[in-house]
Amino acid sequence: LEELVMYYLGVPLPLDDLVRGLTDVIAPELLTIFSPAMLKVLVCGTTDFDVLDMRKSARVNLPSPLDDWLWSIVGELTPEEKSMFLVFVTGSAAIPAGGFERLPMPITIIHASARVNTMPISHTCFNTLELPTYADRDPMREKLLYAIHNCGAVDFGMA
Repeated sequence: LEELVMYYLGVPLPLDDLVRGLTDVIAPELLTIFSPAMLKVLVCGTTDFDVLDMRKSARVNLPSPLDDWLWSIVGELTPEEKSMFLVFVTGSAAIPAGGFERLPMPITIIHASARVNTMPISHTCFNTLELPTYADRDPMREKLLYAIHNCGAVDFGMA
């Protein structure tokens, strides 16, 4: 493994340090019960999420019909777009293995009522999305998709 890493990256990978750090947190005998895929989910989280789980765990302060429009739009997103939405709102493309309720800070969605038909704004440090007022669903969908595709956000997660 170390030779492959050296070949592809050109630098040695401090695997001993990684293993030492991991076994400081998890007993080595417990590590053997996890497959590599399971361990990755436990350490990095998952990018696959259920919109209903997100809706249940989020703090939402939106008037009707904005609330319904948002969740129907998020429900229509492709898996890649859902991940982009997470990055836009939280700064991470993954959620903890236990779901949204395991986030250190819940996702909060608020109404920016003074703004009309403008772009949504996110505050990734606070997992907050500000949605302006929209006259109907189509402009909201268009602006939200534009935001998640063009925000230029960096994934601060570990996945």
